[in-house]
Amino acid sequence: MESKGYKIIFEGKVAAGVDIDTAKRNMQRLFKTDDTTIDRLFSGKPVILKRNVAPDSIDKYLKALTRAGVEFYTVPAISTPSRTAILSGSQSDTGTVDNASPADSDETRAKNDETRSDTTNLTDVDLTV
Repeated sequence: MESKGYKIIFEGKVAAGVDIDTAKRNMQRLFKTDDTTIDRLFSGKPVILKRNVAPDSIDKYLKALTRAGVEFYTVPAISTPSRTAILSGSQSDTGTVDNASPADSDETRAKNDETRSDTTNLTDVDLTV
């Protein structure tokens, strides 16, 4: 399996003490984008701002978003199966390779499934800073 780093998720929430219009202007300047995209970002639905952020460069993104005055969170990007894993791995009912080993507990398998389902319904913007 190849790890892809982290995803940065935004749900349209502003940091304490920050006016929403100020946060929108800051995000618009940060991402150099139009009003339509900003309105989509602040819809309240989870949006992936950036995917596959390498661990050694994530601080740059986190500092920029903090300065913009928004709340966000990061999640590990789900590993991408290698060709070997696809050929030899077991397929789950979601069509992805089951990463849990036979020795993994039911709790570990449930957590993997929960992580997978939490990130599959997100709108993907993938803006660059």
